[in-house]
Amino acid sequence: MATPNLYVVRRRDNFYRFWHDVTGPAALPEAMAALDELTDGKAHSTSPCDFAYFDIFAAFPAPGFEVGKVPLIRRLHRHDTSLLEEHFLCLDQNARRLRFFGGIGDTQIRAYVASLRWDRAILIGAILEDQLIGVSEAHFDGPSSPAFAELAITVADNARGRGLARHLFGQTVDYASAMGVERIHLDTLDANRPVRHLIEGFGGACRISGYGELVGEIPPRRALRERPFVRAAAFA
Repeated sequence: MATPNLYVVRRRDNFYRFWHDVTGPAALPEAMAALDELTDGKAHSTSPCDFAYFDIFAAFPAPGFEVGKVPLIRRLHRHDTSLLEEHFLCLDQNARRLRFFGGIGDTQIRAYVASLRWDRAILIGAILEDQLIGVSEAHFDGPSSPAFAELAITVADNARGRGLARHLFGQTVDYASAMGVERIHLDTLDANRPVRHLIEGFGGACRISGYGELVGEIPPRRALRERPFVRAAAFA
């Protein structure tokens, strides 16, 4: 089973692309507590529009990329809607079928992005040269104290085969676990073998539903839930 990631809080001073670590590597609950303290319970310095902007990042970069060409992995927020829409629109028909359970056109993709409930979702994106090349989504059953998380993962065709999906997926499982969910769930098509391997790699189990879909259940990471921490607001 994959081990939880380590996280740091980084500060961006004025320029969005330049970040500085302000905490050492730690489990996600400690990073969330540090962010809460640094931003006064997320009352300030949590928007890219702020001169000082704090956010949580994985302590280690995504694997499989050349030095100097490693994507920036960060939380996506409402202001990233156009970036997310472009990512989905660039998926070919097969990738769209695997992600959205069937043929889906550009209009439907735009409608999906427009309908996202950012107050009850956590999206982790990989950004390279101003393009979103991968995103892992966790959608919760409520904006606070959720019990259920539904996950989804997509990676651009030219970024596959490098371990990026696993890297993004692990962080999303961490966030869902730290939020205290009891159940982490993922639906896809049976033909999506990479996602089946991903689910099993995180200690999950798969079954085929009556509709021919692959249903995956992933156990929350109990250590992240049981570790005491100051609960920061987790949503945009």
